[in-house]
Amino acid sequence: MKPGSSSGADPPPVFLLHPEDNVLVARTELPAGAVVTRKPIPAGHKLARRDLQHGEPIVKCLATIGFTASDIPAGTLLSGTNIEFREFERPHDIGTEYRPIDLVPETARRTFL
Repeated sequence: MKPGSSSGADPPPVFLLHPEDNVLVARTELPAGAVVTRKPIPAGHKLARRDLQHGEPIVKCLATIGFTASDIPAGTLLSGTNIEFREFERPHDIGTEYRPIDLVPETARRTFL
């Protein structure tokens, strides 16, 4: 069993940050043909999770990070050559449910003074 592994299986070569994302992130460098990649993909880079249509939002961590500049087949590296950036309407209610809380009363907080 490898260190950090509870099942003994190797960790997957890609990971999905949110179930509604349409991109995966390479955990390690992926050679062409690995996980249905078309060309090698460096570790930390994004690849299309499924076929993406021209103009479709690219979603990572449930946030739109750009739009497809052309049709993009699943397994393709996403980069400045196939992503375009433009203005779009964004929800303005993000964080509206935040409520500050006092974890430690101010009189009980430690200071460096």
